[in-house]
Amino acid sequence: MDQSVGSGVRQRWRWRFASAGAVLVLVAVAWMLVRSHAGASTSDKDAEAPPLVTVVVPALGAVTSKVSLTGLISARNDMPIGNEGDAGRISEVLVEAGSRVRKGQVLARLNPITAQAQLDSAEASLEEVRANSAVAQSEWARAQQGDDIFSKEEKERRRNTALTAQARVRGAEAQVRDARNKLAQTIILAPTDD
Repeated sequence: MDQSVGSGVRQRWRWRFASAGAVLVLVAVAWMLVRSHAGASTSDKDAEAPPLVTVVVPALGAVTSKVSLTGLISARNDMPIGNEGDAGRISEVLVEAGSRVRKGQVLARLNPITAQAQLDSAEASLEEVRANSAVAQSEWARAQQGDDIFSKEEKERRRNTALTAQARVRGAEAQVRDARNKLAQTIILAPTDD
């Protein structure tokens, strides 16, 4: 009897598994039918709607639309511009902000009045020192020609005066070159192309 009870329990379990499998198959078939019917209706809607991704072949041509942007524009490479030495007051700016410039192009000019006055003063001093040097050289030349007229001390004094005058001429020439350089620095040039 134990066997008959055990076989009945097994049959019930088999029947339960078979019915559960049949229910699962029916649910799967129903799901597939609903899905295929819903897919057909969405495919009709998809045919009407534009695709999410479009493909365009690139080509060269004119752009017919405008684009307006708000933001800051800055130089790709910032370049400090200035002059060496004394600063001056800007008297003229010859380029606009953001303009393209070439190397050596005049960008601005400083007020040259002070530098020009220094150059004029240095040139006047140079002329005076050259005149004094010429006098000292002629006195030294006269002292060399007249051996018996001038004492050794006077000759040595005149020679020293002539050498000192020549040194003053070289110093005054250096001051003139420096003043010319300062005057040239009143013109600010572009250091590079941009």
